[in-house]
Amino acid sequence: MTTEIIKNEDGLVVTLKGSLDTVASGQVTSELMSLLDNNIKNVTINCSEMDYIASSGLRLLLMVRKSCKANGGDVTLLDVQSNVMEVLTITHFDRMFNIK
Repeated sequence: MTTEIIKNEDGLVVTLKGSLDTVASGQVTSELMSLLDNNIKNVTINCSEMDYIASSGLRLLLMVRKSCKANGGDVTLLDVQSNVMEVLTITHFDRMFNIK
């Protein structure tokens, strides 16, 4: 998993490439949560190159959403691949996140 995080005036733009499995989720959680502690309101996650999401990746999405909501913001998922979208739909995450 490769992660790119860019901070801009709207919050964070996170690009995830590869599989968001248990090992990768731990690494991404460490990177993101330290940034979210700085009152970041909005996070956009580019999923165009993320080909897999495990339950630990879903937990990461929930943690990011909780942090953003606490600061009055939200999380947007961009360009979700069909196999990842299937997992989001089955788990009803598609109802919790703004997906574009």
